Amino acid sequence: MTPHSVRRAAERKEKQVLIAGESPEEFVEFGERLFNHYMPYDDEERVLVRKLVEGRWFLKRRRGVFDNVEAALYANQPDPAKWSEEDFNRLALADSYCVQAEQVVNRAQWKVDAFIRRRIDENRFQAKMDIAYNNFLLGRKKYEFSLWKAGLRPKTPAEAEEEIAPKPAAKKAFVS
Repeated sequence: MTPHSVRRAAERKEKQVLIAGESPEEFVEFGERLFNHYMPYDDEERVLVRKLVEGRWFLKRRRGVFDNVEAALYANQPDPAKWSEEDFNRLALADSYCVQAEQVVNRAQWKVDAFIRRRIDENRFQAKMDIAYNNFLLGRKKYEFSLWKAGLRPKTPAEAEEEIAPKPAAKKAFVS
C-alpha cells in the first residue's frame, strides 16, 4: 500500500476508525509513517500493517480516555484516598480498555515482525544461493583456466554432450 492508498483507506474508513475530534490528517500522516517504515510488498503485509496502524491509533485513543478519566477524578478530588468505589471502577474500566488495545497492538506488531523475519530469511537464502552459484562459476572458470594453462582447450557443450550420448549400435547382418 502506498502512502496515497493509506490516505484513500483512511477516507473510506474514517467513519469507522476516527471519532469526533480526531484529525483525519493526523491519522493519514501516522499511517503513512508506518507504511513507509515497514514497506509491505504484498496484500497480506499491507493488511497487517493497516491493522497495526489502526491498533496503535485505538491504543492512543484509549490512553487519552484513561488520562481524561484520571484527570477528572483528580480535578474532582485530589486525594485518591477519598475517591469512591465508583471512581476506582471508572478508572479500572478505562485501564482495562487500554490493556485490551495494547494486546491488539502487540498481536499486530508480532505479525508484522514475523513478515519482516520471513523477508530477512528469504533474502538470506537468496544471498546464499547467489554465493553458491557464483562459487560454481568461479570454480568452472578456474578449471577452464587450468586447462588453458596446460595447453588443453575446454570442450564445448556440444562436444561434451556428444561424449555423453550413447553410441549407435553397429548393425548386424540378419542371416536367415
